[in-house]
Amino acid sequence: WKFSELCIELFAQVEKGDNDTECPMWTSNGSVDYGGKEQWEWWLKYKGKSADESKVLFVRVLEMAKKNKKENFY
Repeated sequence: WKFSELCIELFAQVEKGDNDTECPMWTSNGSVDYGGKEQWEWWLKYKGKSADESKVLFVRVLEMAKKNKKENFY
């Protein structure tokens, strides 16, 4: 897993709830939006989790990341 992606998607689940948006296909300049689609898919994995459950997961992810600072923090 990637620490930054997990944090972004768990934060989205806490702030916005379940992902009910349409999957992104294109960027504003007309190219395929691979990064947006990947983030959308990650967020979708947390569907059904409450804000409190997502907060607990966020803290657990942060604690795991702190154990490997070289890889997860610059």
